[in-house]
Amino acid sequence: MKGRRKRARQLSSEYPWIRLGALRNALLNWCHIAIYSRLKPMVKVAYRLRENLDKLIGGFEHGIKMGLIESINGKIGQLRRQGRCSLHMIPGAGIIL
Repeated sequence: MKGRRKRARQLSSEYPWIRLGALRNALLNWCHIAIYSRLKPMVKVAYRLRENLDKLIGGFEHGIKMGLIESINGKIGQLRRQGRCSLHMIPGAGIIL
């Protein structure tokens, strides 16, 4: 079993898309289970996750930290409250979760 883990780690470092493909499959499987659970909050989360799945996978692929994203979102919110900015002034602001 130890050799399999070592080979899996080696493959994932050589071909990072394998790891991302497994992540995509796991998330889609979870969404499928959550939707068929018929629990309204879980269904809502599952649909939102499926809508933003490519963005989420892209974040993992590029190694973007959630703290950085939250910081940027906080700054955008602060500027909007102060009336100094609107979203069309910030390139790429519409893709931030």
